[in-house]
Amino acid sequence: MTGVSGEAGGEVPGRRRHPGQLRRYPRRHAQARRRPVPPAHRAVTSKSHAVQPGPSGVGPVSGDFAVRAAVPQDDPEQVFDVLWQLAPGDARPDPARLAAARLAAAWRDLHAQAGRRLLLAVAGDTFVGTLDTLVVPNLTHGARPYMVVENVVVAPGWRRRGVARTLVLAAFDDATAAGCYKVQLVSNAARIEAHEFYASVGFAQSALGYRRYLAAAS
Repeated sequence: MTGVSGEAGGEVPGRRRHPGQLRRYPRRHAQARRRPVPPAHRAVTSKSHAVQPGPSGVGPVSGDFAVRAAVPQDDPEQVFDVLWQLAPGDARPDPARLAAARLAAAWRDLHAQAGRRLLLAVAGDTFVGTLDTLVVPNLTHGARPYMVVENVVVAPGWRRRGVARTLVLAAFDDATAAGCYKVQLVSNAARIEAHEFYASVGFAQSALGYRRYLAAAS
């Protein structure tokens, strides 16, 4: 499931950046600029420490943010605090040992999966946005892969401030670097505002999507 509010924002032009340095984006009066990033399958080179957000996962209403790939040292429950904004009816992580272990196992599997890259928007010590990507090997279109995008979520206090746009442009850069021939996502039919945003960053409504939800295995 994917959903987000419309955004506008970008990177400060005119300044050179070391390849391993976080990309920083002013909150206002910025001109969006796309820059190459490492391919989705390549190891993260940033030396930044894991971020420790507050319990709500919602950042302050002002300040700059940076986009980086999630690393295993990040806290999956704090990432889930942001993801929960997309589906408040979803069950939150239970503090019980078994549930915590399942979440930790899923987090390890996410980082071990080839082609998987979870992008995080970070403001200070707070996670304020997520975008999950998977580069899928493919036999058609000259055997070029494609990218699937999921879980585009921005914390309420950071919407309409360029966070989602910056995350999507970073995903486009990753897809281009990985040689993908397309980037695709699905969005809940009721999220009209999100659809307008996706159109504004270059997505076209060119297919009809289907889902079948499955019960958990007993």
